[in-house]
Amino acid sequence: MKNIGASILVSFSLLVALASPASASSMLCVGDSNLWFGTGDDTDWCAQAAAIKGGYTRVADGVPGDRTAQCLTRLAADLAAGDYDVVVLACGTNDVGLFGVDEDNDASLLNIMEMAKMAHDDGAFVFVLNIPPRNNSPYFAYEGFTERLTDKIARGVPALDGAAVIDIRAPLALLGWDAHTSDGVHFNNAGRAKVGAAVAAWLP
Repeated sequence: MKNIGASILVSFSLLVALASPASASSMLCVGDSNLWFGTGDDTDWCAQAAAIKGGYTRVADGVPGDRTAQCLTRLAADLAAGDYDVVVLACGTNDVGLFGVDEDNDASLLNIMEMAKMAHDDGAFVFVLNIPPRNNSPYFAYEGFTERLTDKIARGVPALDGAAVIDIRAPLALLGWDAHTSDGVHFNNAGRAKVGAAVAAWLP
């Protein structure tokens, strides 16, 4: 299974390298509070990814508390308002705990898949972040739900044309989740830097 996943990642990397537009420079990131934090002083992970890669302008559309359904609505408005070469989707954390639990994660996955398809149909390369850990009980008491949605994203998104998953859970686990979070759910400065680097590594 790991070999299959590696092959998918390599294949997508080659696709990006061969098909990336020479002028690719605009990036839209859509997410929740984990994207919103840092936007005031350009330390959000989207800004850091753009700075690391170089040559990118970025729009960071993060709204605290939003679930995938709200992200889907905002993405449609964002795409109607501008043209983007790359779209990075980072939604789903709030679907699994804060405002009621989507126990099967099916509705959440469908929203994420619809977002990815919408962005791809608009002409963008699409990257979907998997779901970061959580341990700020009691509001996010069910880490198993984030793991389940992460697994469904890993199996579902690569089946779409022009979309790939960026794993942020593994980099955040290298020094332990506590070293990358301010409160058990939101990235601290180190966490935002780690996610920014992970995204930058995939940018065409």
